[in-house]
Amino acid sequence: MANVYEQVKQAIQDVIAPDLAKIDGKIDVLGAEIKRLDEKIDSKHNEAVGFFQRLDEKIDSLHNEMNIRFNAMDEKVKINFEFRDRFANLETKVASLMNSR
Repeated sequence: MANVYEQVKQAIQDVIAPDLAKIDGKIDVLGAEIKRLDEKIDSKHNEAVGFFQRLDEKIDSLHNEMNIRFNAMDEKVKINFEFRDRFANLETKVASLMNSR
């Protein structure tokens, strides 16, 4: 019985143990590769976050600039309508004065 045990033990050491050592080495290599890929992903994620933050800032800046321009344009339109109304009133008064002569 001890002889069979020793034979099985020796077979495991001769056949399986080297394969396990190779597998262990490959697992270490894969672990290092996964760590490298994680670092790359984190780096690209940080780049993307920075890019979108800059993009948001530019969009906000453009939005503010457009609001300023639209407000200025709105003010000009209001002034234009005021002048149109005043001119229409003057035309009416002039026409009334011309008709009363």
